[in-house]
Amino acid sequence: MVNQDDNLTANNDLRIGCTKEEMMMRIENYLPYLTDDDLKIISVQLYNISKRRQDIQRQQAMLERKKENG
Repeated sequence: MVNQDDNLTANNDLRIGCTKEEMMMRIENYLPYLTDDDLKIISVQLYNISKRRQDIQRQQAMLERKKENG
C-alpha cells in the first residue's frame, strides 16, 4: 500500500501544494495580465537564476574533477 504522504511528496511541492506542471500553468496564466515592465523584471530575474545555476554546475564539475585527479 502506498503511503499518501509519500505520494504527495513525489508529485507535489509541499511548500506550494501543487505539482510542477500546475505551478507552470499558473505562471503562464498570469503572464498576459502583466505589464511590459513587469515582464522585463521577471526576465532579468530568470536570467540571473539561470546564470547562478550554471555557475553552481561549473563549480560542482570542477570539484568532481579535482576529486578524480586527486
